[in-house]
Amino acid sequence: MSKAFIKAMEERLREVNEEGFTAEHDGAYIQGTLATAAECYARAAKLVL
Repeated sequence: MSKAFIKAMEERLREVNEEGFTAEHDGAYIQGTLATAAECYARAAKLVL
């Protein structure tokens, strides 16, 4: 597994365990919203590296 994948899974576990996020919570977003946010974070990370 890639380091990026592992980091993403660690963040998801943190969201679930510390913030109480669920699949139902995620499903409340307008389609594509979370994917767009993820893209923004990925682009910003690339700029920092």
